[in-house]
Amino acid sequence: MCCTASSRLSVLLWLQYSTAVDMWSVGAILADLLGRRPLFPGRDFRHQISTIVSVLGTPADTEIAHVTSPTARSFLASLPVTAPTPLSSLLPGAPDEALDLVARLLRFDPAVRLSAAQALDHPYVAAFHEPALEGVAGEDVLTRGPLEPPAGDLPPSVLRGLMWREVLAFHPGAVGVAVGANGGSGAKRDIHWAGESESPRSSMPV
Repeated sequence: MCCTASSRLSVLLWLQYSTAVDMWSVGAILADLLGRRPLFPGRDFRHQISTIVSVLGTPADTEIAHVTSPTARSFLASLPVTAPTPLSSLLPGAPDEALDLVARLLRFDPAVRLSAAQALDHPYVAAFHEPALEGVAGEDVLTRGPLEPPAGDLPPSVLRGLMWREVLAFHPGAVGVAVGANGGSGAKRDIHWAGESESPRSSMPV
């Protein structure tokens, strides 16, 4: 089982979320799978950053500038200069193309880290890449703000209603009965997706 602690650390390093944060997580998890153990094990936040530097080497000042967490940035600057460790020695037996993909994903500077579209074009995953079936989310999806429900604990019926509202925001052509905040009868109703003949019919409790 891969360890996701190093992928969650990305949220602490780059406090301002972007899709590049997710791509760091993809690289960390891929490395964990290839090595069958965590690439960046750590007892705590500082120890894990030290471990990352021991693997990737000391980031340049221009790279540290892209780390948006002031605490992480200060700690990185305080570490001694360290040369990177070859991934081939940490992930023995991994194909060269896999090592290249990991290296391109685990970059301190989000601007030079592979995007999802670029990663899908990488030779290591070429056999699984089907451009005709894959799409890139539009700017409306990427820039749309997160759902902000009222503070406090919400009953399941209200959560279902909020989730259904989010679905409708991205699929306005959906036909069916939206999950109501006052539901809870336990009945199930089919929801049909208009204009998508191959889409499955869903059954959602209301």
